[in-house]
Amino acid sequence: MKGQPRHSPDAEGRDGAAMAAACTLGIEARAYFGARPWAEIEPTLSQCWERNYGHLGTWTRVVESAYSAWSYQRPRMMLVPDPPFGEVAS
Repeated sequence: MKGQPRHSPDAEGRDGAAMAAACTLGIEARAYFGARPWAEIEPTLSQCWERNYGHLGTWTRVVESAYSAWSYQRPRMMLVPDPPFGEVAS
């Protein structure tokens, strides 16, 4: 249709993958950095993004998703109540 942007399936898949990766990064940042302020850890997360996920897009595109996941305050639902792992993988 005229006037509507066209999105390829590849672009939509990449956008979804980028948002999922950003949310995962935010959740893991909370676990790793604890209560350290966002402004203190954001440069590190930006570097991590560029190094590991830069192929999915820029940090500025996903930083809001990462921040939302990092700052989420309510309990998170466990998909597997008793995870099957008990040891560190070697």
